[in-house]
Amino acid sequence: MKNHDIVNGQILQTNKKWSHLKQNQKNLIAEWLQEEYRGFIAMYLRKPKRFEEEYMIDSVMERMQARDIWIPYVEVKTYFTRKKGKWYRKLESELE
Repeated sequence: MKNHDIVNGQILQTNKKWSHLKQNQKNLIAEWLQEEYRGFIAMYLRKPKRFEEEYMIDSVMERMQARDIWIPYVEVKTYFTRKKGKWYRKLESELE
Protein backbone atom coordinates (compact mmCIF):
# COMPACT_ATOMS: atom_id res chain seq x y z
CA MET A 1 0.00 0.00 0.00
CA LYS A 2 2.66 2.49 -1.00
CA ASN A 3 0.13 4.91 -2.53
CA HIS A 4 -2.38 4.76 0.31
CA ASP A 5 -2.62 6.36 3.74
CA ILE A 6 -5.03 5.57 6.53
CA VAL A 7 -6.74 8.74 7.77
CA ASN A 8 -9.64 8.67 10.25
CA GLY A 9 -10.08 4.95 9.66
CA GLN A 10 -10.39 5.38 5.87
CA ILE A 11 -7.86 4.48 3.21
CA LEU A 12 -6.94 7.44 0.98
CA GLN A 13 -5.20 7.05 -2.36
CA THR A 14 -2.37 9.60 -2.28
CA ASN A 15 -1.72 9.62 -6.03
CA LYS A 16 -5.31 10.28 -7.06
CA LYS A 17 -5.91 12.18 -10.31
CA TRP A 18 -8.73 14.46 -11.47
CA SER A 19 -9.93 11.73 -13.84
CA HIS A 20 -10.42 9.34 -10.91
CA LEU A 21 -13.22 11.48 -9.45
CA LYS A 22 -16.86 10.72 -10.13
CA GLN A 23 -18.56 13.04 -12.62
CA ASN A 24 -20.81 14.64 -10.01
CA GLN A 25 -17.75 15.36 -7.84
CA LYS A 26 -15.97 16.99 -10.79
CA ASN A 27 -19.03 19.11 -11.54
CA LEU A 28 -19.35 20.17 -7.91
CA ILE A 29 -15.70 21.19 -7.60
CA ALA A 30 -15.82 23.02 -10.94
CA GLU A 31 -18.94 24.88 -9.82
CA TRP A 32 -17.29 25.92 -6.55
CA LEU A 33 -14.14 27.12 -8.32
CA GLN A 34 -16.12 29.08 -10.88
CA GLU A 35 -18.26 30.59 -8.13
CA GLU A 36 -15.15 31.76 -6.25
CA TYR A 37 -13.61 33.17 -9.45
CA ARG A 38 -16.79 35.02 -10.47
CA GLY A 39 -17.21 36.39 -6.96
CA PHE A 40 -13.67 37.75 -6.92
CA ILE A 41 -14.02 39.46 -10.29
CA ALA A 42 -17.41 40.90 -9.35
CA MET A 43 -15.96 42.32 -6.13
CA TYR A 44 -12.62 43.70 -7.37
CA LEU A 45 -13.26 44.11 -11.15
CA ARG A 46 -9.91 42.54 -12.06
CA LYS A 47 -8.24 39.17 -12.41
CA PRO A 48 -6.92 37.66 -9.18
CA LYS A 49 -3.21 37.60 -8.47
CA ARG A 50 -1.47 34.29 -7.86
CA PHE A 51 -1.70 34.44 -4.05
CA GLU A 52 -5.37 35.40 -4.31
CA GLU A 53 -5.97 32.37 -6.54
CA GLU A 54 -4.41 30.21 -3.85
CA TYR A 55 -6.87 31.61 -1.28
CA MET A 56 -9.74 30.73 -3.63
CA ILE A 57 -8.43 27.20 -4.11
CA ASP A 58 -7.94 26.83 -0.34
CA SER A 59 -11.57 27.76 0.33
CA VAL A 60 -12.70 25.18 -2.25
CA MET A 61 -10.43 22.57 -0.65
CA GLU A 62 -12.14 23.25 2.70
CA ARG A 63 -15.53 22.69 1.08
CA MET A 64 -14.22 19.44 -0.42
CA GLN A 65 -13.04 18.22 2.99
CA ALA A 66 -16.47 18.97 4.42
CA ARG A 67 -18.01 16.77 1.70
CA ASP A 68 -15.35 14.02 2.13
CA ILE A 69 -13.97 14.51 -1.38
CA TRP A 70 -10.22 13.97 -1.41
CA ILE A 71 -7.87 14.86 -4.25
CA PRO A 72 -4.39 16.41 -4.08
CA TYR A 73 -4.13 20.22 -4.04
CA VAL A 74 -1.99 20.12 -7.20
CA GLU A 75 -4.77 18.46 -9.21
CA VAL A 76 -7.32 21.11 -8.21
CA LYS A 77 -4.83 23.91 -8.93
CA THR A 78 -4.02 22.44 -12.36
CA TYR A 79 -7.70 22.22 -13.23
CA PHE A 80 -8.29 25.81 -12.06
CA THR A 81 -5.31 27.08 -14.08
CA ARG A 82 -6.63 25.43 -17.24
CA LYS A 83 -10.18 26.77 -16.84
CA LYS A 84 -9.72 30.32 -15.53
CA GLY A 85 -9.04 31.80 -18.99
CA LYS A 86 -12.25 30.34 -20.36
CA TRP A 87 -14.24 31.62 -17.37
CA TYR A 88 -12.72 35.11 -17.73
CA ARG A 89 -13.60 35.31 -21.44
CA LYS A 90 -17.12 34.17 -20.65
CA LEU A 91 -17.47 36.86 -17.97
CA GLU A 92 -16.11 39.52 -20.35
CA SER A 93 -18.72 38.65 -22.96
CA GLU A 94 -21.49 38.75 -20.33
CA LEU A 95 -20.42 42.18 -19.09
CA GLU A 96 -20.36 43.76 -22.57
